[in-house]
Amino acid sequence: MGKITIRRVEDTAFVRTADVATEENKARYGAGELTSSNRPILPLDGESLQLFEVMLDPDTEIQPHAHSAAEIIVVTAGEVVFGAQRCPVGTAVFVDANTLYGFRAGPEGCRFYNFRGVPAAQYLTKDELVSQRRSSPAAS
Repeated sequence: MGKITIRRVEDTAFVRTADVATEENKARYGAGELTSSNRPILPLDGESLQLFEVMLDPDTEIQPHAHSAAEIIVVTAGEVVFGAQRCPVGTAVFVDANTLYGFRAGPEGCRFYNFRGVPAAQYLTKDELVSQRRSSPAAS
């Protein structure tokens, strides 16, 4: 049987990452990740996709990292800066799984939606991704 889940903005609140991250993840995240806030939207009850909103203070740097699943970022306020690429409101960015990337919020900060095709993608630091690539059979 099919399913429809509706999640209204008033159903969720922004939480500071440092307040909800596990001790293990706090040790792995950079300062930018820890000071960021996010608003989980889905999954709510077993959905197979993930959507959340992120809010960053002005000029917050997010350290280079990767995720085990591809994601789409859609900028909804301010701007996100990937290297020399400025991504203003309305910009969509696709990041493939296991792709190392980092970025920073613009001078007014930013908000963006982050969509992933799986609800529990693994966060990988740069060192973890490099180690994983070195140990994979394809690297030989």
